[in-house]
Amino acid sequence: MPIQSANLNTDQNGKLTSGYYGDRGDGTDDWHNVGRIYDGGHETIGARADAGSTATDTTAVTLISAIKGLGIRLASLITQLSVGASALLKAEDAAHASGDAGVQVLAVRRDTRAASSGTTGDYEPLQTNASGELRTVDDVAAKVGVLTNASTTALAASLVVKGSAGTLFGLQGYVTSAGFLLLHNAASLPADATVPVVSVPIEADKPFSVDFGIYGRAFSTGIVAVFSSTGPTKTIGAAVMWLDAQYL
Repeated sequence: MPIQSANLNTDQNGKLTSGYYGDRGDGTDDWHNVGRIYDGGHETIGARADAGSTATDTTAVTLISAIKGLGIRLASLITQLSVGASALLKAEDAAHASGDAGVQVLAVRRDTRAASSGTTGDYEPLQTNASGELRTVDDVAAKVGVLTNASTTALAASLVVKGSAGTLFGLQGYVTSAGFLLLHNAASLPADATVPVVSVPIEADKPFSVDFGIYGRAFSTGIVAVFSSTGPTKTIGAAVMWLDAQYL
């Protein structure tokens, strides 16, 4: 027997309503594939059955609808990732406007300085201190509290602030005679005529102070303060200086 066939059926809009394909031709109706599409364009896949079932596969309908929904969500995501006021990305040098969309940047609070990651090369979040202030390498709080003070106990002509390499952050004091405060990069009191690394003129009977800021002033050998009657070189004077210094 020749292969049987049937005309396709359509609705008034010309859309396929049913179709029977592939009768094996032996007249026993061993299988049929049935395609059905109703108005709206959703397609169902026909079931195979020896009895020529016309049942539809509702799982296919659900899958196709899900795929269409995914396409809509992908289009929305592409819009969000594009550049614009309502998008997550902003163009370089673009002006800010009220209502612009964006992604919040978060930081981790750490009251004590410590790494959040495991090893070098790992991603690390921004950190804040206990006050919510962003931690940076210039964080003065990281140094305050660990500074050491060195002071004269009476009027003196010199003071070994530190007998080894260190960083001087500041000093305050007064002298009873005008002269120069010399700072030497040395572990002990240097000889006269030694050239200092810092020379500060000071007036008699008036307070003075020197502030080297948050980075301080590094001394590779040691820190020695001297009251001198000359500025370019050391000429040690009388014991007329009171001094207090802060260093690391």
